[in-house]
Amino acid sequence: MRSLRNSSSLPWCVVGDLNNVVNQADKKGGRPYPRRLLEGFKQVLADCDLRDVDLIGYPFTWERNRGEANWIEVRLDRALVFDQDIGQDKRLGIAKVPLIELEAETLKEFELRLLPSLDTGK
Repeated sequence: MRSLRNSSSLPWCVVGDLNNVVNQADKKGGRPYPRRLLEGFKQVLADCDLRDVDLIGYPFTWERNRGEANWIEVRLDRALVFDQDIGQDKRLGIAKVPLIELEAETLKEFELRLLPSLDTGK
């Protein structure tokens, strides 16, 4: 991401499954996320002037062992926006919308939409 940041002066964003979390609240269950990985990812975001956009709705986008004692949920899907493009407007959010829903379970494919967020108090 750092090399992308330095390759252009145009506004940019990163959207998808980044396989990393910003803080411990992004993970529920299991062992705490390693602090060095949290700090490293936060440093990359700061170096790239990227801001994590709020996720509207249920916060977790990945899980393992649902319904068991060792159930883990993590927010891996996120949108990062070039903070200078947003300025002081903190009203952006992401909604995850299931593309296909079955009676037994929801498939793990989501459409991510940038939209004005509901009043989150932020």
